[in-house]
Amino acid sequence: MLITSMTEVGTILIGFVVVQTIFALVSFVVSSLIVKRYMNRAIDDVADLFGGILSEPTVKKAFSILGGKSGEARSDKAVVDSLATDILNGPKFSALKMGADLIGVDVESYIEKHGAMGTIQGLSQIAGMLGIDINSIIGGGLQSGGQSQGFSNPYLGGQ
Repeated sequence: MLITSMTEVGTILIGFVVVQTIFALVSFVVSSLIVKRYMNRAIDDVADLFGGILSEPTVKKAFSILGGKSGEARSDKAVVDSLATDILNGPKFSALKMGADLIGVDVESYIEKHGAMGTIQGLSQIAGMLGIDINSIIGGGLQSGGQSQGFSNPYLGGQ
């Protein structure tokens, strides 16, 4: 008697779960179809609205000018990256690379990941925290006693 009651309760619970699952699936499908229909209609309305505006000659000319500026910006960025790569591959940073290799830092992979200019900016920030002016190293090198233009590093003998 108890086993029969438990079986009936179990059957009713399974039936309830199945009905709820079917209801949830049907609700999801119907709602996604409704949302898709309204979204497609809204997208079409926006496309119609902007379609006329984007085909005007003034707008086309503005996009041409912006495209030209984009090309100039890419060209300028390529020149800056090339200069930064030359600086990092130059003799003034070879000692830094050797030192980094000794402590297990792979500078080349960092340059690949962040780019030459990003690497120089990162080095500049770290050097600034240590009191080293990286621009003086690039321009004229580290002077003896830690004394260069505004340079003050007590670890290198500066004040």
